[in-house]
Amino acid sequence: MLKELAAKATGPLEDLLAGLVPELLLLEPSAVAVLLFGSFARGNRGPFSDLDVRIVTRGSPLERDRMRVLPVEGSLLHVSIGARALEEIVAEASDPEEWPGVEYRYLAAVPLWQDGDEVLATIHEAIRAACPSPQALWRTADHDIESLLEKLAKAKNAAARLDAPALFANTAQVALLSARLLRPLNPPWTSLDAATIPQAFTTWRHEPSGAEWDARLCLGFQEEPRTLSATLLSALRLTTGTLAFLRAHRELLPLGASLAGLLSDGTLERLALQEFACPL
Repeated sequence: MLKELAAKATGPLEDLLAGLVPELLLLEPSAVAVLLFGSFARGNRGPFSDLDVRIVTRGSPLERDRMRVLPVEGSLLHVSIGARALEEIVAEASDPEEWPGVEYRYLAAVPLWQDGDEVLATIHEAIRAACPSPQALWRTADHDIESLLEKLAKAKNAAARLDAPALFANTAQVALLSARLLRPLNPPWTSLDAATIPQAFTTWRHEPSGAEWDARLCLGFQEEPRTLSATLLSALRLTTGTLAFLRAHRELLPLGASLAGLLSDGTLERLALQEFACPL
């Protein structure tokens, strides 16, 4: 296993990992597994990626988070070491809000060491058994819809005063909130962050036209020059497109009566689209 992992990355990682595991087992005597997370486990690490390791313990760990900085071929490698109880991980999997993150991290995890084969299998079974319903993932939909409109309004205000940092910060939040609101319509559900949102929009069936492009621009991932007007327009399209999809599926959303009415009659989309003075 260690040779396979070393082959995925540049640098002599096999010896590093082989020496790290025994050290971690001494630090956490109740360990039942040591897992590799993140880009090293997925095989898509970059030149500055950190090495994420998770110790799974039986009962509470002695220390939840540690850090190492280790030399690898003349460079320094950031090693992030987390320790969590198996019971805590299983409990997190049953929380609809935490489930996508647990699923994203642990289904891709690679075991460096296990006390038997059941530890990762237990976590995977808990993830499969606790797969949430769309309504559970939408439990903060009221707040997220209001936040989406507020972030768009703040982006408009930032554009009006030519405040690029504020505009870019708020349009990035527009992309995140749009993806969070659309995720329940697009199983299988995945964890969402700035790095995964554009990829999610490429695979989702229910998403606004051009959502991947707009999300990438809002998050600053497009190679083209990022102008205020183009970024704001992308945020506007994402917001109105998301609201239109939610309106089409409004019978599924657990919304309060007032917000449900404003969504159903198109008022929220008109609010997002209302004209504003912007010297772009």
